[in-house]
Amino acid sequence: DSGIDIETVSVSIQNSLCFGLLDGTRQIGFARLVTDFATFGYLCDVYVLNDYQKSGLGRWLIECCHAHPLMSRLRRIMLVTDSAPWL
Repeated sequence: DSGIDIETVSVSIQNSLCFGLLDGTRQIGFARLVTDFATFGYLCDVYVLNDYQKSGLGRWLIECCHAHPLMSRLRRIMLVTDSAPWL
């Protein structure tokens, strides 16, 4: 339990550019971008379910985020991680 209530999660998602990773209709991954849509974006809450990790899907999800047309204007995109040395 992260201690974050559902209302806070809902507001954060509504105010971000969100990306879902699906296997059929099952959501297996997620990422969201907090941004001013002009110069800077913070890529956060990136995850892939354990059963799908080590298959390149996390890297692909981040590549898809980066390829989104709204991200092309950004001069800087920040992602902080201690668990993805391949980035």
